[in-house]
Amino acid sequence: MKLNYFCHFINSTLSNERCVEVALAKEFIKKFPVFTEVGAVLPYYGNRGKKVIDCFDELGDDDRRFSECDIRGENIVSISTLEHFGNAEYNNEKINNLEGLAGLLQIITQSENYFITIPLGFNSILDKQVESILSELNCYGFRRDVNTPWEWEMVYPITESHFREDNLYNKEGFTKNNNYFYGANFILIITSEKIEENISFIPYERTGLDTKNEPVTYY
Repeated sequence: MKLNYFCHFINSTLSNERCVEVALAKEFIKKFPVFTEVGAVLPYYGNRGKKVIDCFDELGDDDRRFSECDIRGENIVSISTLEHFGNAEYNNEKINNLEGLAGLLQIITQSENYFITIPLGFNSILDKQVESILSELNCYGFRRDVNTPWEWEMVYPITESHFREDNLYNKEGFTKNNNYFYGANFILIITSEKIEENISFIPYERTGLDTKNEPVTYY
């Protein structure tokens, strides 16, 4: 399967993992158009599920904590969200290092179909927890090299060694060819779907990459 990178001015998607994970999420919701999203991401890019569970984002319409929600039988999308659970972010006062893992287990055990992305390297505690149950997960990944940050390649199968790679996440961001890049260099995708082993992205012209003047937005 060949896809286009997702391009949007919000969060300058071509400069981070959004260009891949949103593109993949949009393929998922083509199959499952009635879905609930955990963490408000897709509403910013033209797609809104029947419900968005997010207690911190203004685009969420269910402000309960995820553990309070019943998602049995739902199709679930969660994009770069679980790594924030239980952390002191977004004025969160309920700190719990098990909340991200609990959310992951809630999705994979209760939902009907699911698509989850986790940027490795952002939350080292969650990374170790996910690594410990890796054999139970149906997952693949996408990786980019800091020398070619505009190119993402599929990684399958996922092994424990992938959780220990260098430069998994750019906490400070970096500049390459006068373009600024930030965010994950390795995305873990956990899904209920059968994994295609040859997912790739069509290269775009690097001359159009400048995040201050991105190419035309498409949905």
